[in-house]
Amino acid sequence: MANKTQQLPGAYPNSSTPVFGTDADRLDLVAQRRKRAHEIYKEQLASMEQAKTDKILKKLQANQEEMNCINKAKADIKDELVHRYIHSTEARHRLEKEWREQAEQKKVADREAARIPSPDELLLSQCDKYHRCLQCQRKPTNIGKSSFFKDTVFMSGTRYIV
Repeated sequence: MANKTQQLPGAYPNSSTPVFGTDADRLDLVAQRRKRAHEIYKEQLASMEQAKTDKILKKLQANQEEMNCINKAKADIKDELVHRYIHSTEARHRLEKEWREQAEQKKVADREAARIPSPDELLLSQCDKYHRCLQCQRKPTNIGKSSFFKDTVFMSGTRYIV
């Protein structure tokens, strides 16, 4: 509508001024129209630029919010890992302390048991008491020697005892 051409003026019989060729008025109107069209173009361009910047800003804001959420989740995970580590180390220290205490108690109990003589005599004192075994007639201090077949010798590499 803004750029619609003007229609021909009505017919004026015997006009004193020329009907066509009044370019001065027409040039002013064309200049005004062009100026107005240029202003409209600038306004539309500015509104498009504003819409683009608004869209970009919205996208940046959304990205920033997402990054904040991600950073918060990372911090929560990190805190949870720290608390889990602290809890596990404390539990390990408690267990180690209990184990040390139990080991000390066992050592004390073993010492006390070693101090108290058993109702039976110790094995070494029994060995000193007897000089020979009643069954095989070996000495208690015998280590791997036998009194059986004293006169025989085993020759290696043969199947015979000589």
